[in-house]
Amino acid sequence: MFRCISAYHVPLFRVRRSGLLLLTLCTLGPAAIGQSILFTDPTTKWWVADTYPNGSQSDPSFTETRTTAFGYSGDSLIEGTSWSKLVSYEFGDTAMAGVTEGHVFSSGDLVLFMDLNGELDTLYDFSLDLGSSITYAAHGNSETVEVTAVDSIWLAGAYHRVISFQPFTTFIPDQLTEEWIEGIGSIHGPLFPLRTRTFSTEVPGDSLMLTCYAQNGSTIWTHPGYEACVSNIILSAVDVEPRGSDLRPWPNPGTDQFTLVLLPGPHTVLLLDAIGRNVHQGEVLGSPSLINTAHLPPGVYVVRVDGVTQPMRWVKE
Repeated sequence: MFRCISAYHVPLFRVRRSGLLLLTLCTLGPAAIGQSILFTDPTTKWWVADTYPNGSQSDPSFTETRTTAFGYSGDSLIEGTSWSKLVSYEFGDTAMAGVTEGHVFSSGDLVLFMDLNGELDTLYDFSLDLGSSITYAAHGNSETVEVTAVDSIWLAGAYHRVISFQPFTTFIPDQLTEEWIEGIGSIHGPLFPLRTRTFSTEVPGDSLMLTCYAQNGSTIWTHPGYEACVSNIILSAVDVEPRGSDLRPWPNPGTDQFTLVLLPGPHTVLLLDAIGRNVHQGEVLGSPSLINTAHLPPGVYVVRVDGVTQPMRWVKE
């Protein structure tokens, strides 16, 4: 297969859209024979769990986990070439409206990614072998890491290559253990090669992980460390629901308001958005209590009453 990159070094290059035509022509070639998993299959879904410290004064060791799902939502014609639109879904809920991350194009073993600013990058080359290397950037620095092993795994009725890289070790105690599965991508998620980060050896460690991969509605690969594809742990073990309360917001989903049943107040009600920002705060006295959300945009929110984070989300349509 003809490529316009060295077989022994794959830079994560960036070019403006003016360079797209030449690069696209260079990557066109015969598809890999027998590769049953295609990175740009329109039915593809990835679920990625991120775990990080989010302690409070009452529970300083608590770690929070949030899952993001990725998938495709149609195609876009860019300078005469069809690119797949990659979207992400908060809390791993693919029934929600997705957020566009960029566009993906693949030919044979090579996968390209174009961000929303029109910048183009090499995302994957699944033909890498022993002696090949890639350059990752993290914390404003970069490191070239070599392929240390190439194994195989049986998935979807065919063998697929598993490419392992040497650990990222430049900035100890940070660490990065990287591995690619042919057609699926990084064990840290489909966009990880371009959005690399390292992880401290302190808790929670190497904590951004692909939990599941699916095509055509069937799960093809699962991470052995997770019981389910979606893992959202946003409630500290010591946070206890106020006695006698029903903190299930109703209706859910809703529009401009929802109701909570509480003990006689006063109570402080907070709403956090999907990235943990406080977007609403108010005091309620009676029960049931009507929470006005007309000022909030559609999205997913987490309810806190008197400082207690609830595992039940509320969705505004």
